Amino acid sequence: MKFSRFAPPSYKSVEGYIATRAFAEAVRRNAAVGGKADCAGLQKAFESITECDVGGFRVNLRAKKYESVWLVDLVSIMPGGKVVR
Repeated sequence: MKFSRFAPPSYKSVEGYIATRAFAEAVRRNAAVGGKADCAGLQKAFESITECDVGGFRVNLRAKKYESVWLVDLVSIMPGGKVVR
């Protein structure tokens, strides 16, 4: 499989981008309060992420709230990988 630096965006790459931006924000918040970079420290930092804009996509990761996004996009993936909205 050949990978290109400039591969066209896909749903997987956008989801990966959003997850990475949310993770980076949690690490930044954890470091800002002098937290330890362990599971408990990062969990606390993730739970502090409310109304966070990650490149135009809003993420909300409050504790015990499992609806982290407010957008649902319905698509079909055709045989061959084509995404149709």
